[in-house]
Formats: sequence, structure tokens, C-alpha cells
Amino acid sequence: MTWDRTITNYILTQYFVSYDFEFLKRGLIASVFDLFGITVNKVNVFVFSYLIINAVFVVVWKAVNSLFTYPDQKKMALVFMGIFILSPATAVQFGNDFGRLDPTNILLMLLSIWIVLYKSQYWILFLIPTLSVAAVLIHEIYIFTGLPLVLAVMYLRSKELNLKVAYVLLAGSLLLTLICILTFGKADYLFTVEYLTAKTGFTSEEFPVAVWTSSLIQNIGFTFERYGRVKTWTSILRDLFILLPYLLLIWFAFRHRDLNKQLKYVLLAPLAIFPLFLVGIDFSRWIGLVIFNFMIAFLIVWHQLKLNLDDRSYNKKYLYLSYFTMLLGLTGPLGIT
Repeated sequence: MTWDRTITNYILTQYFVSYDFEFLKRGLIASVFDLFGITVNKVNVFVFSYLIINAVFVVVWKAVNSLFTYPDQKKMALVFMGIFILSPATAVQFGNDFGRLDPTNILLMLLSIWIVLYKSQYWILFLIPTLSVAAVLIHEIYIFTGLPLVLAVMYLRSKELNLKVAYVLLAGSLLLTLICILTFGKADYLFTVEYLTAKTGFTSEEFPVAVWTSSLIQNIGFTFERYGRVKTWTSILRDLFILLPYLLLIWFAFRHRDLNKQLKYVLLAPLAIFPLFLVGIDFSRWIGLVIFNFMIAFLIVWHQLKLNLDDRSYNKKYLYLSYFTMLLGLTGPLGIT
């Protein structure tokens, strides 16, 4: 496999968008590259993405091992990792879209969840707003793809901690960041656009350069134009079918008798990603992120409920559903997504 096929010019474009020119949306990663003198090329982007993706796998594996600690639970741990590795979300986010900024924000989301679950309110007060602002500066869709699950876990923890100040600080910092992105996030200077077109080979009207030359209203119009195509609906219906076993997995957890309101919010938080279908055409990508967040939500609920693993009938239902999920999950690695 060549570097051209691994990291495409389309993906590479986002690593040229740096604050060295002006304030631009999605410019934080490229600015970090500039800060450390890292040349933007396909090899360096591949190495960066490879490290981030492996960090995500390590975090998930550590979380699974912390839940399934006894020898008779190891089978369940392996099944869950099978679901994770074989899922369409993994195929799309870590394979087909290798080099995108999403895995970096997934890592920040997982780190935020760990801080909220295990650290004191002072850690939460200062680190969660900082990590959330950083994630939004990496890619503003974090408002839908990562923040809702973090907020749901904060609400879960608010039973024992006073997090009112943390909520206010988080809301204020994110609101200010979003105002800056909406107001100043486009490329305002001609030399910025000329640099991007020269480096990438795309015109200012073509995506991905158009991300920094068009408005939100134009993006919404472009997205709705796609809904007039039969191919779009075929893709969406296929992706919804692939989502089905993960919805069943969440429904399985939803039926637990000890599930409270806070845990229900955790399970439902991934659905906050669906508004992205109004503003972006990456439909399989959105479904992949929903699936990924469902798996993380399922782990969180499993941890909080401390499910009775001695209940063999309950385990059997979980295992059968998990195997079914893994089977349909193969549609991701096999290229159907």
C-alpha cells in the first residue's frame, strides 16, 4: 500500500490549516505541528494518526480489563473487544478515513470521561473545559460527537459532586469558542486560500478547501442537495441497517431493572450525533461515530450497574446478542460501509 492511498490529499489538507496564517476553524492540530517544527507530509501524518489510534485501542482495552476482572469474565471481555475491533465504526474511523481528526477527539472524549468518573471536582472544574475547548478547536463537530457523552457522565457524577461551577465554566468557554469559530473561522485573507490551493491541488470552491471558504448556510444547502439523490438514501438505509445490532445492544442494557435516569442519559447521549445529518454529507462517518459512542456508553453503564455476572441466563443473552453484533459488524471491515 502506498502513502497516496493511505493518506489522501483530501485528508492531508486539514493539516495545512494553521493559526500561523490567521485564526481558522479546525486549526489546532496543524498549529501544534508548526509549533514543534513537524513537516506536514503523508509520512508524518500517518505516524501521528497511527499513534492516536493505538492510544484509543489501549484506553478501551484498559477499560474492558478493569470491568471483566475474574477468569470466568474473560470470555465476555474478548467478545466486547471483538465487537469493538470488527465494528463498522472502527473500519470507517480508523481504516477508510485514516488520518482524519476524529480519532484525536475520540481520545480527548475518553480522557474526559475518565477524569469525570474517577477524579475530584477540582480536576473536572479545570480540565474538562480545557479539553472540550481543545476538541472543538480540533473539529467543531465535537459539540455533537463527544460533548454529549461527557455531559451525561458529568450528570451521572453530580449525584455525589457539586459540579454547578464546572457546568457554567464549560458552557461559557465553549460558547465563546463557538462564537469565535462562527465569526472568524473562515479564511479571510487571499494568501491563506492561495496557500491551501497550492498545497493541496483543490480549488477554493472544491471540498475540502471549501470548508474554509464557505459558510454554514452554504454547507447546509449542499447537504440538502445530496438528499435529492437516490444514492444518498441507499447509503443511509444501509448504514441504519448496520446500526441495528448496536441499538439492540443498548436496548438490552436499557431493560435492566436498576437503570436510573442518569444512566439512561448516558445510553441516549450518542443519538446527539444525528443533527450532523443536516450539516454534513459524511453519512457513514456519522453512523460510525454513533456506533463508537454506543459501545463506550454500554461500557460505562456496565461499570456503573456492576451487572451480576453470576446470572448465567443474563450472560447468555448478552453473549448471543454480542455474537450477532460481531457478525453484522463484519460489514465494516468487509468494505460495505
